[in-house]
Amino acid sequence: MKCQAAIVFCAIFPLGLNASQPVEFMNVQGEGQGGNTQKFYYGQAAKDGVIELNATNGFFDRCFQAGAAKKVTPENAKLIKSNFDYLEKGREELGSARWHLWMPEAGEVKLEFVMTVPISEHETTWNIRMGEQLQVLKANTSDGKQPQTKTLTFNVKKPGKHSVEIDCQLTAPAADTRIHRIMLSGDAINNAHLLRARWRPAAAHCRYQAPAECPSPKMWVFETVATTPASSYSPITTPFGYYGTSLSSEGKVAKGAGFNFSMWAVSMGADKKAPPIQQMPRLIGTGLPDASYSSFGHEGTGVKFRNAVAYPNGADRIIQAMRVETQDGITTYYAYFYNETSQRWVLYGSGQKPVKNRRKGETDELRSTGSFCEVPGPPNVERSGDVKRVIKRRGWFYGSDKKWYRAALSTPSRKETQARSRADEALKTGGDPHLDSEQNYYANDYVSQGWMVTATGGMENFLPLQRREEQLKKSVEPAPLPEYLNAETSTQLFDLPVVFGASKTTKITETSATVDYPIIKTGPDSKAILYYGALDCLSFTANEAQRGSNAQKEIFSKDRTWQSHTAERSVKEGTEKFVLTDLKSNTAYFYRLFVSHDEGKSWDYQSGSFKTR
Repeated sequence: MKCQAAIVFCAIFPLGLNASQPVEFMNVQGEGQGGNTQKFYYGQAAKDGVIELNATNGFFDRCFQAGAAKKVTPENAKLIKSNFDYLEKGREELGSARWHLWMPEAGEVKLEFVMTVPISEHETTWNIRMGEQLQVLKANTSDGKQPQTKTLTFNVKKPGKHSVEIDCQLTAPAADTRIHRIMLSGDAINNAHLLRARWRPAAAHCRYQAPAECPSPKMWVFETVATTPASSYSPITTPFGYYGTSLSSEGKVAKGAGFNFSMWAVSMGADKKAPPIQQMPRLIGTGLPDASYSSFGHEGTGVKFRNAVAYPNGADRIIQAMRVETQDGITTYYAYFYNETSQRWVLYGSGQKPVKNRRKGETDELRSTGSFCEVPGPPNVERSGDVKRVIKRRGWFYGSDKKWYRAALSTPSRKETQARSRADEALKTGGDPHLDSEQNYYANDYVSQGWMVTATGGMENFLPLQRREEQLKKSVEPAPLPEYLNAETSTQLFDLPVVFGASKTTKITETSATVDYPIIKTGPDSKAILYYGALDCLSFTANEAQRGSNAQKEIFSKDRTWQSHTAERSVKEGTEKFVLTDLKSNTAYFYRLFVSHDEGKSWDYQSGSFKTR
């Protein structure tokens, strides 16, 4: 039986000496549900009627790991960082190893296994699947130089995409056995291709925008749900970095998870210096009392909160918000998340950054924002590029008219439209359109519910801008705003753990001063510390040992952090007085108040100053 399909190939990598077959672009066209279908793959053809499955060209969960890394060969160079000689048991117990094939013809597939099997694991059994068929391989002792005595034969009844799987979902892989390769041959393999994809999916990038009728948006809210049970990291990008959390292998927010609220100060580089302190980003407040003010020194240097648990019990979805205000050349970002247990918005973190020179037409509005979906992990520990990650997201922008406006996919850029034109032209001429697995499109229920989709991973590839704009033309009544955006709940997106009034300094002498500090709002069991010194050190204190980059150590050095402070004391709403003594005469001093309580903590959003007599 032959597949009723036409396949167009275009080789994209040259064939190296003693290397496998080149990776080819595959335009698979045939009959499918709803009429003609067109699928795009990359694959390697059988060589002399044989396809080799090995530790380099397959995918696996963490129950396996790849060993004996060596220099990558040309046909693999764009897909993985190294070649590997074998698979062996990994750190986790259960999972699978997988290879995917396109078979245009039905028929027999014979599997020969080359394995190193110690005497202690003689007759260990391995479950081998091909589609719905399951067979058991009983391994014999081997030094890995000759195939196993037993071979397996499967009968492929229907042409198309098929997978070979070492199934360890119920029993962990044998501890000391090494699987070097599986050789496929038979009628169904003669014209087959081993499908290839990157060892982990390329990051998929998406951008969302407020509609033109939304006046001066300075806040957005997004809800994120993973529809596939697979791990990924898909934050929302911000003008200072990004704000998001990771999803577990079940596609859920893990227990004990927080957000990555990272504010970059210095790009990556061992010799990079920290900017002057007044140009530094700085953390201000959080509604999580156990959170600590911290920093990072890898992949650049900056500040972030740690020990900030937003989801002690995990969650099925992420609901987050970002608000921005700019005043006196300083932009303040307020990042919130919705606590579904308490049905309240919580300030995850606020931070500030000086306004840099803006490009023409640039404003402090949040008229658009982006996101990405990526999969972390090294290629020897986890290989999940064959697993498709699908992220559904819907959002709203908040206008100056105090109304919510539904987010839409951003208008395609010139670069994107040109990429689509080049891909279409390549398809016409039989060339390689250079596709990947990224997808960004409107879901079927966008008009009613507002959902948009970002996807990456899997073996299939897609043309740029397959956005399904036809969804926008549906005549459907939009659903009401979700519960977390009703009129009462929305006001919580302006709540802060501490609200400060304008401080003033009195009773200034040569060696002392009194600071009157109004605390307009605070929480239960409030305590305060007033930091002061001859340098405005913003929200940087000298209580953290830094081991990262040189810039990270510099940021927390003695001459850039507050060196003096009052004793911590209990405070309440109203004006609190702080008496500073042992000051130097005729000296300018700066000060800033820090308040913590049972429901959060915060620095004041600005420093005060005075000069002794």
